[in-house]
Amino acid sequence: MKKLLLTCFLALLCLVGRYLVASDKVADSPPGNGLVDASSLQSGREEIIPSASDSPDPKPNSNLLFYTQLMQRASDSKVRVTFLPDPMDAFSGAPDFQEYSDSFQAGTLYDGAYGTVWSRISIPSKRPGYLSLYLDDYPVIQNFLAFPTDSIHLVIDKNAGQKIFTGPSYALYELQDRLHTLLEQSMKRAGISIHHREGEEVFAHPDIQEAFIKNQQLFGPKLQLTKIDVAEMLHALALEMEEESFTRELERLILFYHKKMPDAVLDFLQAQTLADYFLSKVGRLQTLVNYAGDSLREKAMIEEFIRQMELGKSMPLEFGSDLPFAEKVLELKLKLAALESNLMGESLENYLVDIKPGLERDLMISKLVFQRIKLGKGRYGQLDSLQKLIAHPILSDKLQKFITHIQPGQPVGSFEFINEQGEKISLDQFRGKTLLINTYFTGCSASSSYYHRVLSKLESALEDQDELVLISISADRSREKWETGIASGRYNSESWIRLFSGEQGYSHPFFRKYLISSAPRPLLVDPEGNLIAIQELYQNPERLQQLLANHTSIKL
Repeated sequence: MKKLLLTCFLALLCLVGRYLVASDKVADSPPGNGLVDASSLQSGREEIIPSASDSPDPKPNSNLLFYTQLMQRASDSKVRVTFLPDPMDAFSGAPDFQEYSDSFQAGTLYDGAYGTVWSRISIPSKRPGYLSLYLDDYPVIQNFLAFPTDSIHLVIDKNAGQKIFTGPSYALYELQDRLHTLLEQSMKRAGISIHHREGEEVFAHPDIQEAFIKNQQLFGPKLQLTKIDVAEMLHALALEMEEESFTRELERLILFYHKKMPDAVLDFLQAQTLADYFLSKVGRLQTLVNYAGDSLREKAMIEEFIRQMELGKSMPLEFGSDLPFAEKVLELKLKLAALESNLMGESLENYLVDIKPGLERDLMISKLVFQRIKLGKGRYGQLDSLQKLIAHPILSDKLQKFITHIQPGQPVGSFEFINEQGEKISLDQFRGKTLLINTYFTGCSASSSYYHRVLSKLESALEDQDELVLISISADRSREKWETGIASGRYNSESWIRLFSGEQGYSHPFFRKYLISSAPRPLLVDPEGNLIAIQELYQNPERLQQLLANHTSIKL
C-alpha cells in the first residue's frame, strides 16, 4: 500500500512539474546555470561592436527572456540566440549585434520538467529588434520581431515535429511562425521553373524526357519547363498574382490575431510579409529584364507591368516610434529601384541620388552601402561619397564607422584565432610582413572555385619568398568541420597558415568589423598592420595581383 501511495505521489509531482513549465509564467522558470548573462558572453568583442554593456544596465523588467525546452531526456545540442536591436540592415547582420549561447540542462521534478531538457537566456535590451534562435547551426526561428519585455517559452518536440510557443508573448511569435509558413507554402506552390529558348534541347536523351513527363504525371508538376518569351511570361505572372490566395490568407491570419496585440504591430508584420512576397515577384521581373536585353519593346512592357501592378512600392517604412524600420519593405524598395534603374540603363547609385531627399532615400542608400561592404563591392571613395548624401544624423554616424573600417591605411587591429595545433594566434604576430588573408567556410563552392582559379596559382608564383604571408581563416563553427575542409585541399594548402574562428563563426569580431558574412572575402594588410584593401578583390583578381605588385617586390 505504501509503495502504491509513493508511486501516485511521484506521478502527481511529475504532472504538477509539467504544468508549471507549460504555464504562461515563463519569467518564473527555474533559475540556474541556464540563465546566460550578457556580461559573460560579450568578452573579447571589439569596441566597434556595441554590446549590452556599452549602455546603462537595463531595468530587470526590460530584458527579453527566452526559455527553450526540448521534449527529450538528454541533449548535447547548443542553443544560440542572436538579437539585432533597432537594426538598419538586419539581414546582413549590421550594425548592432548581440549573441548569446547556452547548453541544455536536464529537467527534474524541481527544475523544468522531468524527461525534458531546458535552457534559459536573458537578453538585455531597451529597443525592439530582430531575434533568431538556432539549435547547433540549425535555424529554429529567424529574424522574428522581438521586444525588450517579451517572455517566451518555446517547446520543441522533434519526434512529433512540433514547435509550440507559450508564455505571455506567445501570440507575437506564433503569428510570425505562421506567417513564415504561409510564405514558404506560397513559394513551394509555384514549384521550380526551368527557362529555355525556342528550339533549345532541354533533355540530353528522349528517355530522360519520357521519365520526366511520367514523374510529372505521377507526382504533380513540381518542375515546369517555360519557353523564354517576355510577353507570355509577363502575362503568366499577372494571372498568377491575380489568382493566388496569398493576400487573402494573410489578411485572415492578421484578423485572427486582432486584439491579441497592438494594431501597429499587426500592420508592421503584415507589411513585412507582403514585402517578402513581392520580393520574389520583383526577382522574376529582373530575370525578364535580362531576357529582354536590348529590346525596347519588351522593356516597355515590363515598365508598364510595374506601373499597373501593386508591388508594394507605396508601402510605408515606419509604423510608430516603438517599432524598428520595416526591413523587408526597405529591401523591396531597393530591389524595385535596382529594377527600374536597370530598365533606364543607369547605375543604381545615380538612380538613388536623383530620388527626392528624405528618410526613405537615406535608408535606401544606407542599405545599399551596407550590402556593398558586406559583399566586398565598391571601393572606399565611392561608398564614402554615397554616405555623405545621408542627412539623417544617426544613420550617417553609424554608417560612417563601417566605411572608415574599409578605408586603406586604417589599422586592422589585433584579432586572435586558433591554429591547427590548437594554439592562439594573433594577427599582430605577423608584423613586418605583408599579409594576404582569405576567409571561407567549409562547403562553400565559391570559396573552393576561387582558391583553385586564383589563389592556388598565386602559390606557385610566391614560392621561396618570405615577404608575404598567406593566411586562411575559416568561419566554420565546428572544429571537426574545419579540419575536414583542410583535409579536402579545396580551400587552401600547406603553403597557408590555416586558422579557425574558435567556433564563433561569422560572429567573430574580425568578421563583424568588416561585415564579412559571405565567402570568399580576401584582404591585404601591410607590414605595419594597416589595411591595403578589402573591397573588389574577390570580384577582380587582376586588382589583387596589381596591389601585391605595388606593395611588395614580388613579381607575378
